[in-house]
Amino acid sequence: MHDTHDLILAFLEGDATAEQFDQLQQQLIDSPQARQLYRQTVDHCVDLRNLLRSAAVESHPSESLTPATSPWPWPWRNIGYAAAALIMLTATLTGWLMLMSTPSATPGKSQSPDSAPVAIVANLSSDAKFASSQLPLAPGSNLSASSIRLVAGTMQLMFNSTAMVDLAGPCTVDVTGPNRARLTAGVLEAHVPDRAHGFTVDLPGGMRVVDLGTRFKVVAELAGEVSVHVLEGKVLVIEADGTKRHLGLAQSARWVNGHFAGASRNAILASWDRWSDTNRPYDADTVLAGFGARIDQGSENRVLTGFGSNDGTFGIEGVATAADRRGLLVRHTHRSLTLSFTLINQTGRDYLIESFHFDFAPRRNNASNTGPNAFTLTYLTGGLGPHNTPIASTANLPYHITNNAGSVSDYPDYDLDLSAALSDRVLADGESAQFQLEFSGQTFDDSSSIVDNIAFIGSPVQADDAPVVPAPDVTSSSKDTPKETKP
Repeated sequence: MHDTHDLILAFLEGDATAEQFDQLQQQLIDSPQARQLYRQTVDHCVDLRNLLRSAAVESHPSESLTPATSPWPWPWRNIGYAAAALIMLTATLTGWLMLMSTPSATPGKSQSPDSAPVAIVANLSSDAKFASSQLPLAPGSNLSASSIRLVAGTMQLMFNSTAMVDLAGPCTVDVTGPNRARLTAGVLEAHVPDRAHGFTVDLPGGMRVVDLGTRFKVVAELAGEVSVHVLEGKVLVIEADGTKRHLGLAQSARWVNGHFAGASRNAILASWDRWSDTNRPYDADTVLAGFGARIDQGSENRVLTGFGSNDGTFGIEGVATAADRRGLLVRHTHRSLTLSFTLINQTGRDYLIESFHFDFAPRRNNASNTGPNAFTLTYLTGGLGPHNTPIASTANLPYHITNNAGSVSDYPDYDLDLSAALSDRVLADGESAQFQLEFSGQTFDDSSSIVDNIAFIGSPVQADDAPVVPAPDVTSSSKDTPKETKP
């Protein structure tokens, strides 16, 4: 019998034998201590990786390094092996582990027959809904090559390659192999460990995006627009005519009907759009590699199911959000209501913090029971300046929700440019910044309004503080002589 710790390390490193897979599986099912050790080992591996990469940045600042996923000491939420730990606690993992130990589940090998499982459902939000023609799915369900029509809510898949994929409804995706998927419409976010290198997402217009060691988000609109956003590492986008474009950290680009439409100089540094009261303080759902972000709030705030903005964007910023039926209830209970934001940069380079975006719906039950309908955003302290600076303020906003009518709808968008108020917007590597969003205007102490789809947006800077995310070369090429272009 092998030591539990040795079995866990062998599994995470991809070196476990079939016998070790069986032993680890049984120990995790039988022993709460083994499950706790697994979680701790995953957390320690992530922390160690971050520490080593930070040291590498200090020792070789001129080299191009892949930053750590998150500088915060809390676990890497809902992605990678942290999610795998939960999957492994179910008996359904037995078949998945056996697939992992056979050649048919190895990335790069020929796909299994259509009836063979190529992925597993890792998680489903409580409000996940599928099209009427969709077969019932539940956490632990094995997936063969098949189509998924997610109407609402969120869903997480683990492919046999160990690539993790988050889907936000409405979304249409085909699971086509142990290391491949096709996105027809909606939002797909991929988290690809080393052993799943080369994970591929086929896209409308004959395009595909190939992982080169990364974390990325893909958005496909029904109108034919596709956008790719790199959150960590880099990807290769291959167009229908064979043209290749490399996108790196913090870069994004758009295509319309398969034709390149330009690169974006801005990136979402941190965002909140998938709320859960088990996540307090509210860690950002998505962060650019090397950034950490969280919201600290009063105990009176809570996530409210059945409420939320469904416009699919952060403010008017055209990066898709989860269209789930959840929002953050902001409530006044005998004291000022504030949300405190902390943003920390440990990417190895400086970033320009450009704007703050969110959706806000003032709410009322009747004329004498109205929730907050005003807000003030203030920069408090940190690496930006000057400190204690008001950014924006509004009052007497119209009520968007009345007697719960409009609880799930297109909430009003607020996009706050930081440039007019802050003379120093460069958050240097190793610095943090704190902001406060205060709500007011309520007429009743226990009244509430709803906020959703929050994001900080920025871009990397050069030594002279000039933002730079160069656009990919737009030169096209024939299929016979594919041209590689780099931003």
